[in-house]
Amino acid sequence: MPVVAVDVSGCGRRPAVDLSGARELDGLRGRRLNWGPSRLYPPGAVRASADIVTAMPPREAEGVARWPRLSAEVLPRVRVPVRLTFAEYEAWWRHTDEDLAELVSLFSGAPRVLVERLPDAGHNISLGLAARTYHLRALAFLEESLRLRKAAAGTETTGVTS
Repeated sequence: MPVVAVDVSGCGRRPAVDLSGARELDGLRGRRLNWGPSRLYPPGAVRASADIVTAMPPREAEGVARWPRLSAEVLPRVRVPVRLTFAEYEAWWRHTDEDLAELVSLFSGAPRVLVERLPDAGHNISLGLAARTYHLRALAFLEESLRLRKAAAGTETTGVTS
């Protein structure tokens, strides 16, 4: 089945943190980067994850460090609609208006790029209280992308008979 659209959250173009010490980004600082304020999650969720959230593996840190260069090569080749969501408390990736404009400009082959900011959400959007909002919007984006694809192909019916 062909790719219809791409929906991305929790990933920008340029890291907001110095990755040279990524192995040390555990403990309180790592929790802040991965989660944001604990009030954004169900009671006890952040505490319950303490044993499974660890420092970034070296290979992942290397990949993130290469992403600004690699994204300049890969993103222009995307040929489907793109939706990018940035949590209000996203701390791993830079997401100022200028950062997002640069990121969007790289999707030069995409027919459409939508950028959203999700209030009251941290990096782990899907685990937080804003997860339902995020996923409903992601599904709406998929549905809209499917409809626009059908319309462009001339296969959408209007429901009107002549």
